Amino acid sequence: MKRTIGYAFLLLFAVAVMFVSGAEAKWWIFGKSEGITEFRYLYLNGTSYDEMGPKVTLFRDALPGGLMAIRGKATAQNNKIGAVQVSTDGKASWNKARLSDDGSFEFNFRPETGKEYKVYIKVIDTTGKTNDIDKTFKEVAVSELNIQAVIRKALDNMVVAYQDEDPMRFMAQVSDDFVGDKANLSRAIRKDFAAFDNISLRYTLNNVTSDSKSKIFVLINFNRMLTSVKSGKTLKDYGMTEFVFQLGDQLPKVLSMKYPLIFGVSDPENIATGVVAQTANQKIIYVDSKGSVDEAPFSETKNQVKGEQVKQTQANEQHIAARSQSIGGWTWFAFADESLSQTNGDIMFEGPMMFLRNGSRYRSLGQQGIDQIREVPDQGGYTPAGTPIHNITEGQTYALYLTSGKYVVFEITRILAFQQVTIRYKYQPNGTRYF
Repeated sequence: MKRTIGYAFLLLFAVAVMFVSGAEAKWWIFGKSEGITEFRYLYLNGTSYDEMGPKVTLFRDALPGGLMAIRGKATAQNNKIGAVQVSTDGKASWNKARLSDDGSFEFNFRPETGKEYKVYIKVIDTTGKTNDIDKTFKEVAVSELNIQAVIRKALDNMVVAYQDEDPMRFMAQVSDDFVGDKANLSRAIRKDFAAFDNISLRYTLNNVTSDSKSKIFVLINFNRMLTSVKSGKTLKDYGMTEFVFQLGDQLPKVLSMKYPLIFGVSDPENIATGVVAQTANQKIIYVDSKGSVDEAPFSETKNQVKGEQVKQTQANEQHIAARSQSIGGWTWFAFADESLSQTNGDIMFEGPMMFLRNGSRYRSLGQQGIDQIREVPDQGGYTPAGTPIHNITEGQTYALYLTSGKYVVFEITRILAFQQVTIRYKYQPNGTRYF
């Protein structure tokens, strides 16, 4: 009799535990796991997680909104992902990441300068199986060093030397440990100079991150224009690409480059260490084996990079850092090249009125900051620009579809009477809606 009562009590206890657990975590399913929980991709502030060493330095001036952001997508083969948690204190406590049905997740955290954070990521599938948590360890610190200014100076030196077609001055900015072999890059830029005339390069920094091995990961947007020596044809393209720099005693030197290349365009097979994806039909300038220059869709030109060496970074897995711009009254601003003009551009303000270029479309996103906006709606539901938009206020956020087919998201941060309006914005040059 006592044994029967004991079994009944245990059964009731088990049911109660299952009921309480179900209330707290409805995704939980007891059973045998048949899959392996792993990451399809994982990024720390826009930089590939596994390309960084165990110690990572983030730079205060390069943190979008002052936040450390972990973004990824987890899979478990035959099971669904039930939860993703992040620890910043060496597993002492865990915080929930925002999780989507497809396994993609995001976690944002505001780190303090001078502190070290021991980061782990735990992925749990619906059978309770987890990833190898220890393999996700990173020790993260935040530096006050103005790394954007340091990197911008190094890139400026490279751009000026390249535009001046000065190979000696350009190669002085390249590390002796350049991954694609320094001699290959030297030959490639000389071929570039033989094939190109009137080189014009503009870029904007998107993200800057460092690891424990003094490597600086740099993501940029670029606009390029040049003339083919053979045909006399002027070509233009734009896109997003990535560099790795090595910190040294003076300015950092470039250690590797990804495709699309803006330097060494003539030899992507030996120079590029990976690919930053663009939209498939986006035109990219290339040089063929005979030294002829032309442009072709990214989906075709990317095949010049050795397949076994390529680790492709998807454009919609990257973060674009917000930029700030003050725009005077009756002055147009163009997002693509960040230019101000009295006659032409994408956006203009006059007091509480906003003017947009005819042919563009816009949509109000209400009162929300843009730092956490990673995607905007498709332009199908936008309002055509035409008449002025009245009664704009500080804090309003808009999505904008430009006449060029590119998306912008911007926030009005300051209205100074009839003199000036300041906005924070993200411009996506690859034609997608992801930021």
